[in-house]
Amino acid sequence: ELLEEVAELRRVVELARSARSAADLKLRQPVRRIVVQGAPKAEGHADEIADELRAKEVVFAQVEAIELKVKPELRSLGPKLGKELPVVRAALERGEFEQLEGGRFRVLGRVLEPAEVLVETIARAGWSLAEDGGITVAVSTELDEELLREGRVLDLVHEVNGLRKEQGLALTDRIKLTLPEPERDLAPYAEQIKSETLALELDFDASFSEPKLERVEL
Repeated sequence: ELLEEVAELRRVVELARSARSAADLKLRQPVRRIVVQGAPKAEGHADEIADELRAKEVVFAQVEAIELKVKPELRSLGPKLGKELPVVRAALERGEFEQLEGGRFRVLGRVLEPAEVLVETIARAGWSLAEDGGITVAVSTELDEELLREGRVLDLVHEVNGLRKEQGLALTDRIKLTLPEPERDLAPYAEQIKSETLALELDFDASFSEPKLERVEL
């Protein structure tokens, strides 16, 4: 059972990554919410999933960010409906249908069988979806100023730690970090930046166009 739980957790993470990728969300860009449906064994791992995927919140619930696009399967419905086909097709395009059990749909009083329709699942605006094997994962794609700033902080930390390596600094070396003036709006995240780059000091300077690192002798 533990193996099944781990496998389901991995599938959820993979689907969420697919949904992020489909929405062109960078790996280091935090998102507001992820909704997971059909993965009961992974429910106890919401915090792990949130950390792995940089999500503020992970909930296990019915995914409501889905719209169904239903079209007539012409080879099946053409002979059956004849002249009524254009009217039924227009109603389906307008979303004027009722979803029934077993993959059937009711439109204009007619019940269409699964083989008589083509069904496409799409994400509503502001969401990206991935589905596989009964599991659906929806990732919120709307980014507010806070999320965008947090993404910039993580990009900056990645850049600075890359510069540390380029400059041959040891993993334990402490630095003074100076950032270009346009980055000053990241000042509220100064403690996080210092902690994750081993900076003892963090300043901003209008004469710099990129981060500057100076090793600090202790």
